[in-house]
Amino acid sequence: MVDHHPFPEKLKQLNVQNWPIWEKEILEFPWYYKEKETCHILEGQVIVTPDNGKPVE
Repeated sequence: MVDHHPFPEKLKQLNVQNWPIWEKEILEFPWYYKEKETCHILEGQVIVTPDNGKPVE
């Protein structure tokens, strides 16, 4: 699921203000998740392409 404009209440519920910040230069790489993961993009953009799926920006 992609939520392009999460409500501040949702971000507070997820405790986003205490998440670590990961900075990354432009790069393409495979990434596999063993479990559900949530991220909050502060700046820039990301394109995620699921296996056998359609890219999501």
